[in-house]
Amino acid sequence: MGTHFENNPITIPLSAKQHLTELYGALLQLHKTLLDMERRSYERHHGRITAGELLNLAIQDQQFAWLRAVSEILVRIEELLDNAMRVEEKEALSVLTRVQILLVPAEDNAGFARNYFLALQSDAAAVLAHRDVWDVLTVSAADTQRKTGGLH
Repeated sequence: MGTHFENNPITIPLSAKQHLTELYGALLQLHKTLLDMERRSYERHHGRITAGELLNLAIQDQQFAWLRAVSEILVRIEELLDNAMRVEEKEALSVLTRVQILLVPAEDNAGFARNYFLALQSDAAAVLAHRDVWDVLTVSAADTQRKTGGLH
């Protein structure tokens, strides 16, 4: 499913670039909040860690593995913003859709959805950061539908 822009290479309109920039900021804050929460949990069991140790854990440790999905999306947004003159509108929409799909907590699921559910149940900062991401997504979706006449 896509918009009428599908298969039509164009420059990201300023509003789409602005939405990606806003999404990046909100998603980065959510990622930081979740990483801090996971760090506190790790430190309760293993003692204090340095920023360098946290980076290594985020990359290699299984306890932090569920956060890598958010990290990957952040990297993709950075790539799109860095190459905004050569990106297709559908790529920006694809990122928005990936975030919408990823950020659905599920108590009875496994992997990211389950860990995300638990994070939202235990950390008020995570709930606020989640809301901020969804605020950006909601504005982006409404703006896209307004501009394109809805999804086809």
